[in-house]
Amino acid sequence: GGVVLIATVLTSALGVVYTIMMARLLSPVDYATLVSLLSVLSVASLPAGPIQTVVARATAVAIGRGDDDPTLPVVREHGPRIGALAVTMTAGGALLVPWLADFLQFDDPSLLWLGVPILGLGMLQPLLRGLAQGRARFVLLASASTIDITAKVVGGVALALAGFAVRGALGAILAGGVASLSLVLAVFRRDTRDTKARAHPEATPAEIGRAHV
Repeated sequence: GGVVLIATVLTSALGVVYTIMMARLLSPVDYATLVSLLSVLSVASLPAGPIQTVVARATAVAIGRGDDDPTLPVVREHGPRIGALAVTMTAGGALLVPWLADFLQFDDPSLLWLGVPILGLGMLQPLLRGLAQGRARFVLLASASTIDITAKVVGGVALALAGFAVRGALGAILAGGVASLSLVLAVFRRDTRDTKARAHPEATPAEIGRAHV
């Protein structure tokens, strides 16, 4: 719990640094554009709000049942619906790009296109973070959040200094999301492999894989 608290405080502090740095590095028009885009993404991501809590609870229940690997039953139960939500939100965001570009008076709609994969990623991240929370993997949960915000701040500031402005800021957010998602996936994949190895201590890795196909 303490690790998550530290990560939360760090995330908040870096968020303040990010706001100040971007306000100074970007032109008034670019900064207003970035704030508008982040606000749209924040509102559009609201449906993902309860996902982490629901998945964490389901994972804890699976552990309470004595499941060797609580990840698989939870993913089978909730994964299809969350995946469908991610696809729906991503497709909906893509369809709304022309309208939003006109409504927000953006001269460059490509900035909105960069926001589409960020939105889809935002639907998937709570699934994996909920699994980490339910399994009490608080260091993993804190690490994912820290990677996310660090990439956003460091990458966004560096790219803004390099002249990429709003496009660079969005690219850094996307890179941070992909990196944190990849970390959690890699850890869970390793855990699943270790669980299978314990269940079949005398089997080779190839035999373990065939046994679970």
